[in-house]
Amino acid sequence: MEQYPALEPSAAMRKIEGEAAVVTPRDSTLHTFNGVGTRILELADGTRSLGSIVTTIVDEFEVEPDTAERDARAFVTELVQKGVLILRDRPTDRTRELP
Repeated sequence: MEQYPALEPSAAMRKIEGEAAVVTPRDSTLHTFNGVGTRILELADGTRSLGSIVTTIVDEFEVEPDTAERDARAFVTELVQKGVLILRDRPTDRTRELP
């Protein structure tokens, strides 16, 4: 089953000098990310599957597909545990969120 990562709604993300910083309110922790981590967070909007995100990472960075998939899955799992991301079983329907 494909999963669709998204930023945890209560988390706040900002990009500072090209790198993401996310505050998780449940523990008041600041998480900072390198370029690849930042790109994954940018792509994790709930509309893209994890597989689609991995494909983009392979296309944009010099990384082998197997390595990208393994590392991205581990990264997303870790961020879910820390309260930075959530995983959905279906893509977010952006049209419903518009006023």
